[in-house]
Amino acid sequence: MPKSITNSTISSDLATKLKQARKQRGLTQGQLAKRIGADIQRISKYERNILVPTTEIMVKLSEALDVSLDYLLKNGKNRVAGKIRDTQLLDCFAQVDTLPDKDRDILKALLEAFIKKHRFEELAMH
Repeated sequence: MPKSITNSTISSDLATKLKQARKQRGLTQGQLAKRIGADIQRISKYERNILVPTTEIMVKLSEALDVSLDYLLKNGKNRVAGKIRDTQLLDCFAQVDTLPDKDRDILKALLEAFIKKHRFEELAMH
């Protein structure tokens, strides 16, 4: 079994992100462990920043939690994509990202208008 690197080489952000992503998906540590072929103690150690997953395990975790490796490994603010649970919506956003700038700008304007309309309706109801 490959050795894990020590927690001194990576931010505790990873531990927090793993736990948050697992809970957002409604998974227990045991369920996540089963999905990646590990034991529950190992998941617990990852989430408490006692162990840092190997690269191979990081890939499995990102797939099991439906988040990108980029999200798990980058320090700083949590990326919005890691918080969106609707994978179909994320797929649409990924496709939108490939459109020409003009089309993306139109879609952004439509989304912003829809969100403003929804917020206005919520305020009007209260």
